[in-house]
Amino acid sequence: MSANRFRWIAASGAVVTVLAATVMPGRAGISPTTVSYLQTLAPNAWITMALAANGVANLPTEHLRSVSGSGVNDYAKAILALAALGQNPATFGNVDYVAQLQALASGGQLGDPAFLNDDAWGILALSSASISTSDPLISSAKSYLVSHQNSDGGFGFAVGSSSDSNSTAAALLALREAGVAADAPALASALSYLRGLQNGDGGFPYVAGTESDADSTAWAMLALRKLGLDPAEVTQPGGTPLTFLASLENSDGSFSWMLSQPGANAFATQDAALALSGATIPVGYYRPAVDGAYVYRVEGRDRTLCNTRLDGSTAYDLLAAGATACGYSFSGATIEGLGFLLTDINDEHASGLASWMYLVNNEPASVGLQSYQLQPNDEVLVYWDPDYRTPEYPDYDRPLRLGLTSAAVASGGSVTATVTVFRDGAWSSLDGATIAGTPSPVTTASDGTALLSLPDGRYTLQASKTDFVRSASQELSVGDGVSGTMQLKVEVVEGGGGPGGTVGGSSIVFSVTPAQLDFGRLTPGQRAAGDVTLKNDGTVDVAVTAEVKGDPLFAALVLGGVAWPEFAVDVLHQHTAPVTAELTVPGSYLGRGIKTGELIFWADPR
Repeated sequence: MSANRFRWIAASGAVVTVLAATVMPGRAGISPTTVSYLQTLAPNAWITMALAANGVANLPTEHLRSVSGSGVNDYAKAILALAALGQNPATFGNVDYVAQLQALASGGQLGDPAFLNDDAWGILALSSASISTSDPLISSAKSYLVSHQNSDGGFGFAVGSSSDSNSTAAALLALREAGVAADAPALASALSYLRGLQNGDGGFPYVAGTESDADSTAWAMLALRKLGLDPAEVTQPGGTPLTFLASLENSDGSFSWMLSQPGANAFATQDAALALSGATIPVGYYRPAVDGAYVYRVEGRDRTLCNTRLDGSTAYDLLAAGATACGYSFSGATIEGLGFLLTDINDEHASGLASWMYLVNNEPASVGLQSYQLQPNDEVLVYWDPDYRTPEYPDYDRPLRLGLTSAAVASGGSVTATVTVFRDGAWSSLDGATIAGTPSPVTTASDGTALLSLPDGRYTLQASKTDFVRSASQELSVGDGVSGTMQLKVEVVEGGGGPGGTVGGSSIVFSVTPAQLDFGRLTPGQRAAGDVTLKNDGTVDVAVTAEVKGDPLFAALVLGGVAWPEFAVDVLHQHTAPVTAELTVPGSYLGRGIKTGELIFWADPR
């Protein structure tokens, strides 16, 4: 389905029961109740990774916009969580998390020289953010870890501390990620130490001679999998790591920490969920999209002209490539000492104080477009400045960012939008910003937030404020979003619900009524009809087509006087269109009983 195509589904059923069901995205190894339990907790980086590893979509991300601490591990967990979501850790947060982590290196290691744990997590985080494992910082941190391996093969949390399962698992994950071969002596001895800790119940303890616990077992599983081993085959008389974790699961989906300490434990649950997903660490990697290495956006006077990824060597290369990719024209002049000066995009011409400007990673560049050499993970924003750097508007040139607590909410639910502005190298809240794309514009409060409670539909939202650069757009789906359900019912006898569907777009809300069509009891050869109303409450005209699935009887469905494959009708914005649905049971039809099918209305913005 294209990004601009939406659908409304009408499902038929034997009784007034909605046949369409919400199915959680692929869960490799945890139950829906565990997913639900984790979603009731305050989100954190580890929960995000656990849910992402289990295929759960539309995860909240606002908790990743800032980092509460200032250590390597604080930045590392945020980087790993963002990479698991495919987000750029260098630009997503209020500061560049990758640069902040790299800045904490000293003496060939990461963070505090007294600790090893931060070196392990730093390596994993940097690698997940597309930093090559041949990078000198990763290589030196790897060497630092190996040089402090204990004589028993394990690793401790700190230099000189006794080995434990968790620190050894982290070191195994990091060293393997950094390119150390799985059968290298350092990893072989660490694996031998780890496997030697396994208890008879199949689980792993924190240190030898203690009770197995969920966290230690989970981390051991992640490390085993990193080395190419199947935890299900690491057995003891009493079971495997998987069966041990299963013994800790509670009826509400949570996990206990130990068998001797039953009851829901949030940390145990997030770690178990991550390990049972079948993933390892990193859960995912931030990689530039295959269609371009650099994020490139053009904000014109009244609208976004381009938002894509492109390849190039200079900022000017992106400008030129964007003309082809996004269909705009541009021109400029060559200025001695500056190079190319952009003066026009489409009919928006620089004149007087009105100018075209550009930012790299949200800050002004010190050279012209042709002179700026792109660096890894750069993001380029070209924007229309109607009043270039005047004293009256000192905050102009500062870009806005729009964040949503969730990209999808249930029907009748709400979502919090947050608008921030980039100032002094960080993102801070902005009051008085307008969020467009809703039926009525919404303005942010003093803390930069606005509560959105919207009709079912799909929305494309943007934040703006006079004398600031508007934000990139964010997609929001409310309720069934692009789909809804309605009951159709027919019972064929011997001869002698669900709510109205809705779909929305950047500025459309499309719905279908009534909530149910019942063709009743028909004998072969009989015909029945029902009226359907298509309604477009938005501001964009839509072209509507139809699709039928299910019992072959419904292949004979007629919509608006034509066979359903030929059905097509335009619905103007703020208008309705009546459609008659007709069903005839063929005289030769031999089937009996209640038949079910599915009617899909596709709405394309015109």
